[in-house]
Amino acid sequence: MTPVCARPHPILSRVATQLAVITLGLVSAWTTLAQDNNPQDCVTSENLETETCDPEEESVPQPSFAPLDWWPLDAVPESLLNRQCINCGGRYIDPLAQEITDTRPGEDEINARADSSWMKGNEVILVGEANAIQGERHMRADKVVVDREEVSAVLSGNITLREPGILLLGESAEIYSKTGEAIVFNGQFVFQKEHIRGTANILQRDSEGLIHIHNGNFTYCAPGDDDWMVWSETIKVDLEEGLATARNARIEVKGIPVFYSPWLRIPLDDRRRTGLLWPDWGNDSSGGLDISAPLYLNLAPNYDALYAPRYIEDRGLDHQLQLRYMNPVLGDWFAGGAYLKSDEKYKDQSPDDGADRWLGVLRQNGLFEQRWRSRIDYSKASDDDYMQDLETANIDAVRKTSLLQLGSMDYLGDKWLMTLQAQKFQSLADDISNQYEKLPQFTSQYRSSGMPFSLQPIMLAQYSNFDASRDVVTGQRVYGEAGLSYPMLWGFGFLKPTVKYRQVNYDLSDATLFPDSSPSTGAPLANLDGALIFERQTSFAGKGFLQTLEPRLYYLYSEREDQSDQPVFDSAELT
Repeated sequence: MTPVCARPHPILSRVATQLAVITLGLVSAWTTLAQDNNPQDCVTSENLETETCDPEEESVPQPSFAPLDWWPLDAVPESLLNRQCINCGGRYIDPLAQEITDTRPGEDEINARADSSWMKGNEVILVGEANAIQGERHMRADKVVVDREEVSAVLSGNITLREPGILLLGESAEIYSKTGEAIVFNGQFVFQKEHIRGTANILQRDSEGLIHIHNGNFTYCAPGDDDWMVWSETIKVDLEEGLATARNARIEVKGIPVFYSPWLRIPLDDRRRTGLLWPDWGNDSSGGLDISAPLYLNLAPNYDALYAPRYIEDRGLDHQLQLRYMNPVLGDWFAGGAYLKSDEKYKDQSPDDGADRWLGVLRQNGLFEQRWRSRIDYSKASDDDYMQDLETANIDAVRKTSLLQLGSMDYLGDKWLMTLQAQKFQSLADDISNQYEKLPQFTSQYRSSGMPFSLQPIMLAQYSNFDASRDVVTGQRVYGEAGLSYPMLWGFGFLKPTVKYRQVNYDLSDATLFPDSSPSTGAPLANLDGALIFERQTSFAGKGFLQTLEPRLYYLYSEREDQSDQPVFDSAELT
């Protein structure tokens, strides 16, 4: 489980990694360009000890990019439209997305050019549209001064450093290849895939490989939209550990600070780590001030824990714990619980009930050898008002009117699907009595191939034993159906006729209100389902799309049978 605080900060890892790679490659590119200057391509000035090189006839191709790679919605190609793009009014599009290769950029040849260049001592100076391309790495600056002896470079003016998935912009930069240090001043960064952008006064990589981001911020919002943003005075990034340490960090919404922390450790990747997650706080009329501080425990690769003490002003301290366990044979398990000792507010409202309140949740999903599928979904609360008073996001019991208590096992055969299930509910609604319990229910169903233009058998048999904790009619039920279907499928539509016979038999207990303790009913059923499919290519507002018209006919006939002498076990009135 990745801590909650990890989600907004993958940007730091990407900044660190790409800054290190791009900047070290950049000085190599310019240094190589200087050392590989061919005197035959240069004209020596008679007045200065410099050389002026004309640009090569074959220029390095430079694509035209949108500002910050952001494309508004009306300009996004249809193939790249998705829900996030529509919600955000556009998306980032990486112009180098197709240039990803298995070759490291540092191993590729360097193609570089500038409007003019000259040498002065150990320095090589390049001015005017200084560009270099090395594999999937693109670099640009208005001016570059390379110190060949120190193997360093100073870049200034409209700096662009680009690799697939990342864009770095800056006003100036200093790169020291010997020590591995690099600094970019007044920088901007964009990560197209993560939909993240940000700025920093200084992006610095020290000789130990640590990245320091000074006065930086980042956001998921589109360019020009700064609804929320995270700021930090300094962020130190350790790539090997996958951690960043931020100092004087704050979150701003519409330019207004809403959260501050003098020290914050931030995970940069998906590695699970023990530590505190973002606290959760609120205030409501049922409990007053509500504060939770989750602690995540990374116990092993296949199991972990989350403990969240929750202080509720008018109720006390609620201890919440959830455990996860993953096993290839036993499946995925989740166990959660909460315990609040002596809820005085609840005791005042319901003096007949105990003041201690609790909730338990157990879930399991497993699939063994692609044949056996298991499921457990069990929840139980101390009282009917628990979910209304103390519902928590850390332990989700889903239902508001009843808590499901279910266990099932399926066998997935080639021709048959067999299910054994036990099910009951804990009612949480005043106007719903305890529901019936299926203890157990067994279902066997033939799995038809669905092959078009061939008869498909329909066979289903089900046995159910219904019980209840109150004094009502209970009993056993056997239901079955048998029939045939003949699916027909064409490119222009489909037609599927079906005929079957259904039968239900009961064996009732405590059936004082029913004239017969063994009622039964049977009835034939026939249906016809068909549709035609019409398609055409058309356009609207200059955009092409596929228009589809599917008229459909469905006809169902079933004989009516009087079932007033039979109980209703499987349904209940709505709350």
